[in-house]
Amino acid sequence: MDVSDGNAIIVGAGFSRSAGLPLTSDVSRYFLRFPETFPTPAAVQEAISRQLRRFWESVFGYEDGGPFPSFEDHFTALDLAANAGHNLGHYSPAKLRALRRLSIHRVFDILDSNYSPSRAIGVFLRELAGREKTSIISTNWDVVAEKHFSDAAIPFTYSIPGHWDPGYVPSPNAIPLIKLHGSANWHYCDVCRTASFGFTGKTALLYRTFLESRDFVALGEHEVAPKVEEIGLGGVPCHGCHNRRMSARVATFSYTKAFDFFLFHALWDRALYQLRESPFWTFIGYSLPEADFAFRNLLLTAGAASLGHTHRQVRVVALDSDGSVRDRYKRFFGHRLVEFHDTGFDAWVDAPVPLLGPAA
Repeated sequence: MDVSDGNAIIVGAGFSRSAGLPLTSDVSRYFLRFPETFPTPAAVQEAISRQLRRFWESVFGYEDGGPFPSFEDHFTALDLAANAGHNLGHYSPAKLRALRRLSIHRVFDILDSNYSPSRAIGVFLRELAGREKTSIISTNWDVVAEKHFSDAAIPFTYSIPGHWDPGYVPSPNAIPLIKLHGSANWHYCDVCRTASFGFTGKTALLYRTFLESRDFVALGEHEVAPKVEEIGLGGVPCHGCHNRRMSARVATFSYTKAFDFFLFHALWDRALYQLRESPFWTFIGYSLPEADFAFRNLLLTAGAASLGHTHRQVRVVALDSDGSVRDRYKRFFGHRLVEFHDTGFDAWVDAPVPLLGPAA
């Protein structure tokens, strides 16, 4: 194998920022108020905003102009109470599960709103296409990478079995795109356990998979519930057994991410293999937060179990104005951190340095 091959690319929200998507820290600004979109009519959007605001006011004491609760706290509060079957104040488990689904739909809506093709991502993916034994491991829900792969006619695969729509079949030399937290274009059939992939569109948003009329009834939005039924939310059928109501699974921002699901098991096993086999790890737009302790442990496991890659090189591409991200990586990887580019992804792509392979 050529020394320039064998690259594991780990991407976070900073990678998708190059295509106009907001960082996680910026999503909060739109979370409680968002305009009508194609998937979400005004009446439904207003009901979602109303219920999310009430939850923040009741649980976090939120007031206009005050600081936003973190998404980690938001989803952790929902997950812990709902999964334990306990109330959170006057919120019953049914209401908490409803709010969780509304929250995911709202984030999908926000992530879909500002997309524009990125020249830097296109350049980078074309560079990847010329390398062997290269993979992308993503912590993002969005389909930014998929859209750019499609625009450049570069084949990719999710490395897990499932039905591609509309009829896309990954080629044998497709680049693995391993999405550890799930994706906005994946569906799952609870009847026959078949996965379905929507290629480059956010099908879980477009088919309103996370919106159910019963959730609006549970939250007291009785006038909106018929509207949800009227526009036919969640109508994507299963290609395996023709079940008319597909579901979806994503791991949220929660500190208690729910990975106990066989598709996630397959994804994480594949990621472990790719990391273990790759002598070069490149992190793009990922801040290595302590909250992602499961992924951090996966990195340690892959590093300790590497087959012959005792001199692995780690490079990081981030927008790091205060040095906090560099410090976090240095403490985690030590001497293996050979390069750190702190001016962001776009500037790194345009810099006269090798994008992949051994450090310059």
